[in-house]
Amino acid sequence: MSSDEQGRDGGIVYTYYPGCGSWQVEQPAPSPERRGRLGAAVAGLVVGALLASLLSGLLFGRGGARERVSAAITPAPAPSTTARPLSSLADIAEAVRPSVVSVTTARGAGSGVVYDAEGTVLTNAHVVEDAKGGDVRLRLADGTTAEATVLGVDAFSGIAVLKAGKATGLRPAKLGDSDKIRAGDEVLAIGGPFGFDGSVTAGIVSALHRMLPGEGGRAALTDAIQTDAAINPGNSGGALVDAAGLVIGINTAIASTRNGNVGVGFAIPVNEARRVADQLIAEGGVGRAHLGVSVTDASGRAGALIDDVERAGAADSAGLLPGDLITGLGGTAIRAEADLVAAVRTRLPGERVTVTYERQGVGHTVDVMLATCDGERTGGQAGQAQISTRRCARKRTWSPGQSWAAAGRSAVRTTAMTG
Repeated sequence: MSSDEQGRDGGIVYTYYPGCGSWQVEQPAPSPERRGRLGAAVAGLVVGALLASLLSGLLFGRGGARERVSAAITPAPAPSTTARPLSSLADIAEAVRPSVVSVTTARGAGSGVVYDAEGTVLTNAHVVEDAKGGDVRLRLADGTTAEATVLGVDAFSGIAVLKAGKATGLRPAKLGDSDKIRAGDEVLAIGGPFGFDGSVTAGIVSALHRMLPGEGGRAALTDAIQTDAAINPGNSGGALVDAAGLVIGINTAIASTRNGNVGVGFAIPVNEARRVADQLIAEGGVGRAHLGVSVTDASGRAGALIDDVERAGAADSAGLLPGDLITGLGGTAIRAEADLVAAVRTRLPGERVTVTYERQGVGHTVDVMLATCDGERTGGQAGQAQISTRRCARKRTWSPGQSWAAAGRSAVRTTAMTG
């Protein structure tokens, strides 16, 4: 679709959906197999009618035969009038739908999640990043509409915050804890794919801590939730909900070989979305923590291998060196460079964390005070966005497979998706 933003990586298309293109629905013709089954059913009815005629002769022709046949027939039970109880998924969908809205701009459409009773709405940055003034409209679950303004856009995380004007009856979503979810947990994706508001798809959490590359100033997903719940154009900014009816993620992208849903979707963890939203609302920007190392996966070992250390940066001040293998940060196990990127991203500038690492096969720990990203703060209003694309590192040489863990943003040089 012309409005989709996408990129390719080894034949896989990663697609962010800023809006919806044209579409149509066709009613498929019955297949030959289905027509065959239909003909067989008609033939069965004819045979049944002939048998009924014969049986009628037996019943009313001779009394003895009638008694014997009647004794062998048991009347079918009357249909139950008890309504089918709602499944737990249906109950969850009914409870959460009023907290999910449709977001429309001149460029396209997406979805949003009601954040508080004052009319704050969370959505994806790519849904509204080009909106200006009163260009954003919300369609609520009850069908009413309201204009909205953009409070802030953070392309770094992929989160934007809107403010609904003169809207009543907004029901805030109940937010969960995305740090507690596990692969295999049941989830629902709720949003407005192709303009079908309030659509619900079901699946599971397929994996956690996925890191997907980014380019062109878009946000790279560095700690994404992967799900097989269907995500399509218009779902961006909608809710990923757990089995307790709590929002655990903001749907944002898919991976596909054919530019459509194939069961590999991604959502921004709600803990990240909440942290970014609170800073955008209170301060108009988002602070970034900075470790100051370049890392790559270690061949045959679990951990993030330091390739380079920024001079006078946080890691340098703590004594970390190139060749050190980071295996933990702040109590989080680091199995690969993606884990380190995600772990740093969830921290705040000035926060002190314990780093566990190996040097020449010997384990060590050191306390590191995370610095502030060179880019300072990212965020701002759409149309006037003060979005920093500066990486938090002084060295600007890159190699395939490397990732700067400075502010938790992937900078892997691959053919990548765009936001």
